[in-house]
Amino acid sequence: MIFLKDREYLITFADFLSDQEIHSIEKYVENISFLNAQVFNGFNNNNSPKLEKKEDFRKSSIKWIYFNEDTRWLWVKMTDFIKQANNDFFHFDLEVCNPLQYGVYTSPGGNYGTHMDTVDYSCPQRKISFSIQLTDENNYEGGDLLIYNQNIESPFKASRKKGSITLFFSMFLHEVTPVISGTRHSLVSWVSGPALK
Repeated sequence: MIFLKDREYLITFADFLSDQEIHSIEKYVENISFLNAQVFNGFNNNNSPKLEKKEDFRKSSIKWIYFNEDTRWLWVKMTDFIKQANNDFFHFDLEVCNPLQYGVYTSPGGNYGTHMDTVDYSCPQRKISFSIQLTDENNYEGGDLLIYNQNIESPFKASRKKGSITLFFSMFLHEVTPVISGTRHSLVSWVSGPALK
C-alpha cells in the first residue's frame, strides 16, 4: 500500500486483484445486462433524483454487482481492505459500501467528465471512492482516471496496472479521460457514512 503524503486522502495499491480473480468477475457479469451510464441532473417533482443520459459528459456502459453467495469473496476482500485503509489513513465514520459498478469505456470517446462523487441528495454521505483496474494497460489508449486534490493543474493519474486499486476522498474532483483506442474495464464504488461535520 502506498500513502501519498503530499496528496492527503488518496492511496493506491498495485496488486489488489489477481488475474484469476478478475477473470471470475468478468465471468460473473456476463449474465448481467448493460445499462447506459447516466448523470445527476436535479430533482423530479417528487423530490427523487433525476438521472439523464449525457454522452457529451459521460459515455460508458455499466452493470451493477450486489452482495450474494457468488460475490461474497469479493465483498469480504474489499471491505477488509477498506477498513484497514480507513483505520490507517482516512479516519472517517463509515457505515456502508454501495453496490459495485462494473464500467466499460470504449473507443472512440468513452469518458466521464470532471465530477465529485459526493452529492447533495446522498444520505448517508459518500466519503471514500475507489476504482479497481480490470484491463491490461496495454489494451487501450487514453481512459486515464485523473484525481484533483491540492493542485488543480497537476492531477494524480491513477495506476493503470491491471488489478490495482485507488481510494480517494469522494469530494475530490476526478474524471476519466476519453478512450482513444481499445476498451477499459473498471470496478468502482463508494463507502458512505454520516454527514461530515
